[in-house]
Order: sequence, then structure tokens, then C-alpha cells
Amino acid sequence: MTRIIALIHRSGLGTPGVRPEVSATLAGLAAVEREHGTAKALEATLSAFMTVTATLAGRHDLDAYDAGVVMLEEAADQLRRGKESMAAGCVPAGAVVTLGAATGHREGRA
Repeated sequence: MTRIIALIHRSGLGTPGVRPEVSATLAGLAAVEREHGTAKALEATLSAFMTVTATLAGRHDLDAYDAGVVMLEEAADQLRRGKESMAAGCVPAGAVVTLGAATGHREGRA
């Protein structure tokens, strides 16, 4: 799983439909991945999400916790559906499987 974040980032450069905020995030994560490995980069992503959520809740509105939980639950559901798709022999929505392949997705992703 080494350097997968950097590979995904590079493959998205110049690809129509790739959201610039996602590309920028992946670029930053690629540097973390290079220095600390893929697992630590993913862990840092979740840690940053939790830190921002807790800070927003502490400084502004406790509802930020509820919004964070909803986002995490939706992400967990997406992961479960992706696993089910793969088990059924299908590419999960949003996955980069063959870089540069035509996927038919309106944003250029699988």
C-alpha cells in the first residue's frame, strides 16, 4: 500500500471532474505518506478531522459533533458498500482502479 496516496493524487491531476479541494488534500497527504507511510497518513487524516470537529464544537456550536458523527456514519456506509461491490466483482463508486481508464462516471471516476 506504499505511495498509493501519491499515485491517486498524480492520476487525478488534469482529470476532468476531480475536485480541487480533494486534489489539494491528497497532495498534502502524499507528503505525509512519503515521510511516515500510508497507514500513518490515513490515521492523521482521521485525527485532523476529529481535531477540527472538536474545536468547532468547543468554540462555536456543539452541533458540530452531531455533524461529524453523520459524516463518519456516511463514510462507514460508503466503505461497506464499496466492499460489497468488490465482493460482487464490481468497481465501487469513487474508486480509482485503472488509472486513466474511461469509467463512464460524470466526474471521471469509477
